[in-house]
Amino acid sequence: AKIISEENALNQEIETFLQNLKEKYPRYHQLKYENITAKVSEVQGLLAPKTMLLEYFVSDTMVYLFAITPKTVKLLELNVSRLGLYKEVKRLRLALSNYDLITNRSKKAYQIYTQKAYWCYANLLAPALEGAEVENLIVVADAVLGQIPFEVFLREDIQQKKIAYEKMPYLLKEYTISYNYSATLWKENLKTKAQTNNHKLLACAASYTTL
Repeated sequence: AKIISEENALNQEIETFLQNLKEKYPRYHQLKYENITAKVSEVQGLLAPKTMLLEYFVSDTMVYLFAITPKTVKLLELNVSRLGLYKEVKRLRLALSNYDLITNRSKKAYQIYTQKAYWCYANLLAPALEGAEVENLIVVADAVLGQIPFEVFLREDIQQKKIAYEKMPYLLKEYTISYNYSATLWKENLKTKAQTNNHKLLACAASYTTL
């Protein structure tokens, strides 16, 4: 009875959140969250064992996260502001892609990378992964989160240590990671994947402007 009560309370919380989202951002809600409340059980039924779907929403002030596994559903209000997220992501991207910084100021690049890569793990992922027995992550990013690879997040704080890059505790070493645009689109793609496959590949390289 307690479990059922907690589940009902969580579903009500999700329903309230999505209703507020629909009223404030109707177009965004339609694109990314249409029918998610009514279809959570369907998403769970399609998830493979030890798999978690992580769907982020960056509001004007806060960052929210839906974390869904075959048996659990969480709605998390992350302790991250929109402005703070943009600043952290900007610094991580700098350490990953600024050629001058990496080649001419390698110590600085190392310091920035290790700090921000761990920050991203601790603040954006750890709250959802705590206590969860998962091996596969399906990431539905939002806003600037779509501009960084979750694979390079660091699961440990190693700022005070000098560790070779190949030996670092990357998220990729612990989990298989894939990406999708929305939970709804992921469901539809999964349903139709077995029906149509032309064995062709479309590959694109992204280009981002300065944050």
